[in-house]
Amino acid sequence: MSNKALSYVFEHSKTKGSARVLMLAIADMANDEGECWPGKARLEKKINITLRNVIKLVQQCERMGELAVIERPD
Repeated sequence: MSNKALSYVFEHSKTKGSARVLMLAIADMANDEGECWPGKARLEKKINITLRNVIKLVQQCERMGELAVIERPD
């Protein structure tokens, strides 16, 4: 858990509602550099929403410039 990442979301993120909860969940799992590799299924369980909503929120946060997603090869 990174208090640095959590503080950053609380102080600087423009997200609201479920998108804010998503960003806080990611920050909670991030390292101090803000890197996190949780996977969509893990986020689904952590914030108790559907996988479809996780995907929509991740895309929304990406469009806002709040999140950069780097897909790992299978």
